Amino acid sequence: MHILSKSTYIKGEQCPKALYMYKKHPYLRDKLSIEKRAKFKRGTDVGIFARSYFPDGINMAPSSPSLFGKMFEQTILNLNNPNINVMYEAVFIYNDTLIMLDILVRDGDKWRAIEVKSSFSLSETYYQDAALQYYVLKGCKVPISDIQLMYINSDYVKNGEIDIKQLFVFKSVRDYAEQQSEIIDNKVNELKNITRLNNAPKINIGTQCFTPYTCEFKGHCWKKVPNDSFLHTNSYSDKELFSLYNNGV
Repeated sequence: MHILSKSTYIKGEQCPKALYMYKKHPYLRDKLSIEKRAKFKRGTDVGIFARSYFPDGINMAPSSPSLFGKMFEQTILNLNNPNINVMYEAVFIYNDTLIMLDILVRDGDKWRAIEVKSSFSLSETYYQDAALQYYVLKGCKVPISDIQLMYINSDYVKNGEIDIKQLFVFKSVRDYAEQQSEIIDNKVNELKNITRLNNAPKINIGTQCFTPYTCEFKGHCWKKVPNDSFLHTNSYSDKELFSLYNNGV
C-alpha cells in the first residue's frame, strides 16, 4: 500500500542507489554492528519513555506490516473521536509514503505532531524527516496546530527520580516544514521512480557513503576498493579523500 517510508526517504536523499538496493536487493546489506544495534535500541527506548510526557495514549503501531492499511484507517477514525486525545505511532499514508508519528496530541480542534529524538541537539536530517511527516499529514488533511521535535535537554541534571518535564525540550519546525513542502513532493515522486528502475542507478562511491549515516550497502559498493587504499585513512576529511579519488589518485 506504500512505496516509501520516513527511513527509505532519508535513505534515498542520501543516495538513490542505496534506496534501490534496499528495495530490490536487501540481502546485500552489511551486517548490523553492535554499536548500531545499541543506537537503535536507545532511540526506541527514549521514544517509548517520552510517551509518559503525554500519558494515556493509544498505541497505533501495527503488529505486522500487512496491517499498515488497517491502522491507517483506524488512525483517521480516531482523529474524529472526542474521547481520544493522544496517539502513539499514528499511521498515515499519502502519495505512497508511510509515516508513523511518535506522538500525536489533541490541541483544541487541531493536533500537535511530535517526533522524538534521543539526542542533545538537532541535525538537518531531523528537520528533513519532520518536514516529510508534515507533508504526509497535510496530504491526509490532518488539522495540525504545530509539528515539533522533542529531544534531550543537555542542561538537565537528574536529582532523584527523573523529571520528564525537565528531561525533554521542544523545537517547533512547522515553518521549516511549510517551506519544504514543494521540494519534498518533487523528491517523493523522484524516489518513487527510482524504485521502479530495472537496474540500480550508476552512482560512484563518495562522501554520500558516510553522510549523514554510514550506508548499509557500503560493503557491496566498496568491494573493489583494496583494504590498503588511501580511502581508508583518517588523515584527511572524506571530502578531501574523494576529491583525490575522483581526480585519478
